[in-house]
Amino acid sequence: FATLVKDHAAHAEIDVWRLRWGLTLYLQKKYAETVTAMESLAKDLKSPDSKAEANYYIGVSQFSQDKFAEAEKALSTALAANPKFRQADESLVYLARAQRKENKAAEAKKTLDQLIKNFPESSFLDQANYRLGEIAFAEEDYKTAGSLYDTVVSKWPDSTFAPYAVYGKGWSQLNAKDYAAAATTFTALISKHKEHSLLPDTHYARAMARRLSNDAKGAVEDIEAYLKSNPEGTAKADALYERGLAEVSLKDNAAAEKTFAAILKDNPKYGRVDSVVNELAWALKLQDKSADASKYF
Repeated sequence: FATLVKDHAAHAEIDVWRLRWGLTLYLQKKYAETVTAMESLAKDLKSPDSKAEANYYIGVSQFSQDKFAEAEKALSTALAANPKFRQADESLVYLARAQRKENKAAEAKKTLDQLIKNFPESSFLDQANYRLGEIAFAEEDYKTAGSLYDTVVSKWPDSTFAPYAVYGKGWSQLNAKDYAAAATTFTALISKHKEHSLLPDTHYARAMARRLSNDAKGAVEDIEAYLKSNPEGTAKADALYERGLAEVSLKDNAAAEKTFAAILKDNPKYGRVDSVVNELAWALKLQDKSADASKYF
C-alpha cells in the first residue's frame, strides 16, 4: 500500500489505498508510523469519510502512546469530519477515555452519553456503560456506579466487561458500606469466573467485605487464597494487614501477633505502619506479654 500511494497518486482508488496503508500500520501496532503516515496524507483526502477515518487512526494510535491531548484533538477532528462514519462509535469511546485521562470527567461523560444516544445498536454500548460506571465510582457516586455496572451485566452478560462490572459493583457496595451485599457480589464473581485474572483481587476484596460484615473466618480464608497469587510489596502488606484485623476479630491474638510482626519485618515503611504497630502492641498485651507490648506502645 505504501508503494501504491507513492507511485500512483492520481489513481481513482488512491484514498482507499491511503487508508489501507494506515490500517495495516495500526494493526501491526506501529503507532508512531501510523501517525506520521496519516498526518502526511490527511490534507489530501477528499471525502469526509476518508478524513474521518484517517484521523481515527491518528487518534487511536496517539492514545496507544499515552498522548492523550493529541488523541483527543485527532478524534474530535474525525467526528467533526463525519459524526456518523463507520468508526464513529469507537472514536467516541477512545475520545472519552482520552478526556478522562486528562481529568475531564464531565466531558468524558458527555461523550459517552452521546455514544449511547446516537448509536443505539453499537457494539460498544457495554464499554460505554462500564466507562460511565468508572467515572461515577471515581466521583464517589457509588449508587450510580453500581446501577451502571448492573446495566452492563444484565444487558451484556457475555461481554468481556461483565466480570469487571461485577467487580466494580462489589467495590461500589463496599465503599457504600453495604458490606454483606458486597460479599455476595464478590462471591458471584468468584463462582462464575473461576479462571479470570480478577480472581485473586476478588478474594482480597471479599475478605474486606466479609470481615466488615462479621465473617472474620471467611475473611482469613479469602486472604489465604489471595496470598497464593504471590503478591509483593504493598499489595502483600495490605493483605496481611487485612488478615491481621480478621484475626483480631476472631480473638486469635497469637496469629495476629505473627501477622503484624511479618508486616513490620518485610515492609517497615508500609503506609499504615502506625496502625500495624498499634495492633501488634494490643495483640501482645492481650496475651499478657506486657513487656513486649509496652515497647511497641
